[in-house]
Amino acid sequence: AIMEANAGKRWDSHRRVWVAEDLVQESLKLSECSDEDILEKARERAKARGEAPGLEGALGGGGGASAGGGGVASTEYYDALDEPDGSFATMYRDARYKLVVYHGHNLGELYDLEEDPEEFENMWDEPEAQPLKLELMQRSFDASMLAMDRGPVRVGPM
Repeated sequence: AIMEANAGKRWDSHRRVWVAEDLVQESLKLSECSDEDILEKARERAKARGEAPGLEGALGGGGGASAGGGGVASTEYYDALDEPDGSFATMYRDARYKLVVYHGHNLGELYDLEEDPEEFENMWDEPEAQPLKLELMQRSFDASMLAMDRGPVRVGPM
């Protein structure tokens, strides 16, 4: 993975392959496009991959994030537990599940919104829910990375 990244490639998690990209050329192309052109190209790519357009498609969901809407939502919370450490939490929600992670506290919440729409049954510590919890935590991390400001293009060697 490090060799591929050093060769200027990125991992396409949807196709599960390494993809070569020239970010400088891509940014120059984007600077010449209108916002509507960029959105249309994103819609076309999402449609080609069989995903919803926009951020929801990039995160693996579709549609809005309202209850039963089938979408994906990812949110950050500061001072979430009213602890002296200024606790930090993230919430990831898709059409079926809601995951809340209280970072640094080994605490969290996991709900099956189809079976428990009122969020009374926290599955966080249930042994049979651990594979699901790991999958949702990975999706949550990916959503955080996709939302992050990537900063300027690196110009020097690694």
